[in-house]
Amino acid sequence: MTLLLVLMALCACAADARVASAARWSLLAAPQLAKRFGYLSDVSCPAKNACAVAGDGGAASWNGRRWVVQPFAKALGPNEATAVSCSTPSACTVLVGANKAPGEFAERWNGARWLTEPMPTPRGVNFEFTRISCPSQNTCIALGSWEEDVTRANGSGSAFPVALVERWDGLRWSIQQMPGLTPSGAGELTDISCPAPNACIATGSKQAFSKTKLDLVGPVRTLMEFWDGSRWTIKYIRMRTVDAISCISPTSCTGVGQQGPPGHEVPLAEQWNGSRWSIQPTPPFPDMAMYGGLGDVSCTSRIACTAVGEVTSHSDEITRTLAEHWDGSSWTIQSTPNPLFQYEEEGPFGVDLGAISCSSATACIAIGNRPPQQAPFLERLS
Repeated sequence: MTLLLVLMALCACAADARVASAARWSLLAAPQLAKRFGYLSDVSCPAKNACAVAGDGGAASWNGRRWVVQPFAKALGPNEATAVSCSTPSACTVLVGANKAPGEFAERWNGARWLTEPMPTPRGVNFEFTRISCPSQNTCIALGSWEEDVTRANGSGSAFPVALVERWDGLRWSIQQMPGLTPSGAGELTDISCPAPNACIATGSKQAFSKTKLDLVGPVRTLMEFWDGSRWTIKYIRMRTVDAISCISPTSCTGVGQQGPPGHEVPLAEQWNGSRWSIQPTPPFPDMAMYGGLGDVSCTSRIACTAVGEVTSHSDEITRTLAEHWDGSSWTIQSTPNPLFQYEEEGPFGVDLGAISCSSATACIAIGNRPPQQAPFLERLS
């Protein structure tokens, strides 16, 4: 019986791999959120034909055929939508604000209209939210940071980042006290993934702060923060610093980023098994003169993750899109469209992919912004 189950699992993996290999990336028309360009910040796809994007000018939803721009309940003013997460097509939350009045707030989509949710203001300045994960309509965790200003006796000053975490419980947002991050040092949380309302994992780093020197001292330590539905716990771990993570469960996460010296970076992928991180080999670039990395990842199962980023060649210094797929045993580079853009007399310019969301191994939307005017750019895997 056990052997039969193993054989069935292997067959299922092989079938999923064949289906994933048949999927192709193609260009997707971008919604126009702002009057001129309206760059995009984030994307979330809770279902194959249901995605939401957020950025400069607001948010838009994808129904499988076209984009529909959805005005917020509260005017954005000089602010922008920085992150979005949808637990279902009728439950999305967008974080709004970036250092400007009227300050940070959230907009929640209930399937019919947007509702404004005020968020507590941290005591620092220059604060902003950059990541959000909503496993249900009544649970969201938002990540950001604010700057602590320090003035020394000689009049010189400096500022260091302090992690900011807020949680939505279905009624209101509240600032979370994160163990190990404040007030004993500077720390940042780079990304968060919540596979369930009582299971969230955030990754980041911390450096100690000296009250006598009024400065950061000692080594930078990588860490993870775990939410179990009632409290946060911290764990210092050995890992390379990743830019993004995606978790299927508390014991199965994938993190991506880049490693190597400037101008020679290569993609980085790591896997969390509940106790430690291990590096997953990524395929080499076809040209040794290329460098780049991965900026975001979306996993729909233990054997299906897709990551996106950028790759640049020293020969022309043009940035190009990069997508890689994990099938449970190895990473492979996927072919992606790479159009070049001309702006007035400048260019040509390439484009990178900064965020991705997948509803299955063969259904993803990735977003980017093409320079120099940061116009939105989208690609779709189907």
